[in-house]
Amino acid sequence: MTLQSPYWLLMLLIIPLLGLSWILIPQMRRSRWHSFTSPRLSHHLLKTGNLFTRRISAILLLIALIFMIAGLARPQIKQGLGEETSTGKNVLFALDLSRSMRVNDVKPDRLSKAKVLLYELMDSMPNERVGLIGFGGDAYSYAPLTIDHAAVREVIEQIDEQWMPQGGTNLANAVELGIETLKKTGQKTNALVILSDGEKHEGEMNSIINAAAHAGIYIVTIGIGTEDGGFVPDPNSAGLPMLSANGKEVISRLMPQFLIQLATETNGRYIAANRTINIPEVVQSIVQDLDNYQIKGRSKEIATEFFQWLVLPAIIVLFASIIFATRWRGIGATALLLVTLHSSPTASANQAAEALKLLDSKNYSGSLEMYRRLANDSMLPERRATFRLGEGLSAYRAEQFKDARNAFSRALTAKSSETRAAAHLGVANTLFQMGWIILTEKSYPQASDELPDSNRFDTIVRERLSTLRMSELSADGNPQGLGVLRGLVTDWADAVRHYDSSLAIGRDKEEASSNRELTMRYLLRLKELLEEEQETMQQAMQQAMPGQGPPREGDGGGEGDEENPGKGKSNKEKQGDGDGDQREDKRGGDRSKKEDPEPNDSKKGQSTGETPEERAGRILKENSDLEKGPLTSGKGELSGPEKDW
Repeated sequence: MTLQSPYWLLMLLIIPLLGLSWILIPQMRRSRWHSFTSPRLSHHLLKTGNLFTRRISAILLLIALIFMIAGLARPQIKQGLGEETSTGKNVLFALDLSRSMRVNDVKPDRLSKAKVLLYELMDSMPNERVGLIGFGGDAYSYAPLTIDHAAVREVIEQIDEQWMPQGGTNLANAVELGIETLKKTGQKTNALVILSDGEKHEGEMNSIINAAAHAGIYIVTIGIGTEDGGFVPDPNSAGLPMLSANGKEVISRLMPQFLIQLATETNGRYIAANRTINIPEVVQSIVQDLDNYQIKGRSKEIATEFFQWLVLPAIIVLFASIIFATRWRGIGATALLLVTLHSSPTASANQAAEALKLLDSKNYSGSLEMYRRLANDSMLPERRATFRLGEGLSAYRAEQFKDARNAFSRALTAKSSETRAAAHLGVANTLFQMGWIILTEKSYPQASDELPDSNRFDTIVRERLSTLRMSELSADGNPQGLGVLRGLVTDWADAVRHYDSSLAIGRDKEEASSNRELTMRYLLRLKELLEEEQETMQQAMQQAMPGQGPPREGDGGGEGDEENPGKGKSNKEKQGDGDGDQREDKRGGDRSKKEDPEPNDSKKGQSTGETPEERAGRILKENSDLEKGPLTSGKGELSGPEKDW
């Protein structure tokens, strides 16, 4: 047996020091206290613990330290030498190093973009064997196939277009070199990933493609650049474009024709780097179908470790030391508290599982009561909010929407963004259902064949408005039912805001987005229909209000013309006025000289001896022409929110 880390044994030297300090320090403390007290009273004034248990605790602590230090030294038995083996796939990268790769139609330029993609590809394939070749007018191998990704990364960081002695883009040479390199692996299938702009292709491709397909090489081509292209920079003039022989600026564009041909005819795939595609995921899906290689690594010494046989006794002895050192006075209450804290989450978890089972079995009343009880009994705010979600969902499915809104609103106090997002969604769905019940007196249908379209929704709203026209008048002269519709608009507007909150903080946004769109569509259409109803009621009021149009023959002219106050009165009324003047004259006084205004209906009723019922009948008969129009009692006004949705 040998020790892997024997230097840890030096810590055993502190064991005697700890034992000596445990003996000397208590004696020094006792002598200091005895100097202040009388020996006769010291045993009354100084409180000492059980010396025996304290000594046992100290001895156990020293033993635990000895076991722990011996475990850190890692005793082991050598079993011999073994070889490390690794498995994976062979992936060879081919990077275009032509001058056109410095065009900045993709930021910062094509070559830098290609290097970033290479880093991402290697990160997505940590167990694969990778290599790198660069090509321009010719192709060269810069990193052989290896599992050392760090070495390949270092080459990629340093490589640029100046490594190519000859300009151009010879894809044929790159593919040919890739075939030769991958054939040496002895695997039936391998992958060649080419990153290029395809500009100025050189070489014969058909024979190379056939050779790659026959060798079982899947070629994945990644097009770097855009079809609009950009100016090729001049290496001798920083920031200026390169000029051709005739003095024109050289423009390079992405030419994917040969890249597409290479990929499709070798069972690979072409990917444009300027699209929003997860390129590492696509390449990995192709690579996973390749054959695995198995390579032997370095030799490694195999040993059997025994440190666990020392650490385990150390932990046990340490706990024993703590137990002996503990003063057990008042330990009963502490143990009871620990048992309560330990059992409470377990019990609530079991009850939560039972409540979920009731919810899944559609026993909504049972799950509602259980979730409510769990929420009321929970001491942790986050767990309480989670139980409130369950309570709200149970009430929602039981169509107890007021209870559901209350429960979901309480769940909004959670700190977890996912819990708050679910609570916002629950409140929004509940408010929508409450508004729909105002319209149809039943919840929103769930079956797809029962969902109302726009025409059906218009019919539902108009039927509801027709019913509300017949309702009693409120104090402001409007039908009382219009207040119900105002509550409906408020509920749906609040629902839209809760949907927005859920979309802002939640991850699962599909349900919230679709429900928000539906609610918003209904809300806007309801607003249009209410505006139409308001215009209709205003027109009806104008027709029904007396004195608002030309006077009809025989209707008495209402209250008369402002310029001719006496006009429009019947002869009998005039005669009544005369009698009134005579009465004033009999009383004597200056008032007989003034014009007496027309008496109101109450005075007329008193003078003629009419009862209130007879007076009301007379007024209705005099205004009987109002019965010819719609029986509307006022206009309904809808107060919209301060902000548009």
